[in-house]
Amino acid sequence: MARNASRRGKSARKPRKPKKIAPRPKKRASRPKKRAAGTAQLKRASTRAARTKSPEPARPRPKPAKTGTIEQALLVNAAPLEVFRALAEPARHSAFTGARATGAARPGGRFTAFDGYIDGTYLVVVPGKRLSMRWRTRAFPRGARASRLDFVLKPEGAGTRLTMTQRNLPPSQVEKYRKGWIANYWNPLKAWFDAR
Repeated sequence: MARNASRRGKSARKPRKPKKIAPRPKKRASRPKKRAAGTAQLKRASTRAARTKSPEPARPRPKPAKTGTIEQALLVNAAPLEVFRALAEPARHSAFTGARATGAARPGGRFTAFDGYIDGTYLVVVPGKRLSMRWRTRAFPRGARASRLDFVLKPEGAGTRLTMTQRNLPPSQVEKYRKGWIANYWNPLKAWFDAR
C-alpha cells in the first residue's frame, strides 16, 4: 500500500496553469492614402473654382430720365412780402389768376391752383423771401415725378425782383409751361398790382 502510494505520488503531476494570452492590439483603421492628383484632375478643379469665383457681369445702370428747366425773372411793382402773399395765399392767388386756389403755406402743406389743374406740396416757406414746392399738373405724363419750383424775392427799388426756377419738367412740356407762366401768372400778377 505504501509503495503504491509513493508511486502514485511520484507519478501524479500538478495540473498546469493555463497560460495567459495577451489580447492582440486592435488594428487601427488605415486611412486611405491620398492619391496624388493628376494634371487632368488639377485642371478640372481649377476650372470649377474659376467658374464659381467669377463675379457676375456688372449690370448697366439705368440712365436718368431727361428733364427740362425753366428760369424766368421779372420786376413787380410791390413789396416782397406783398408778392409773396399773392403767390402763397389762396384768396389773393385766386384774385389775380381768376381761378380757384386752396392750401396752407407751410412746409408739408398741400395746395391746388387753377381749379385743381395744379397741385403740390410746400417744401420751404420764408415769408417775403422764398417759396419752394413740389409742383405738377394733370397734364404730366403718367409716372413722371413732380417738378421742383422755387420763387426767390428780392427788393429792387420800390418793387420786387421775382426769380422763378422750375426743374424736373417733362421735356415735351417745357415750352408749353414757359409760355404758360408768362400768360397765366406774370402778366396778370403785374396788372393786378398796377391796378391797386
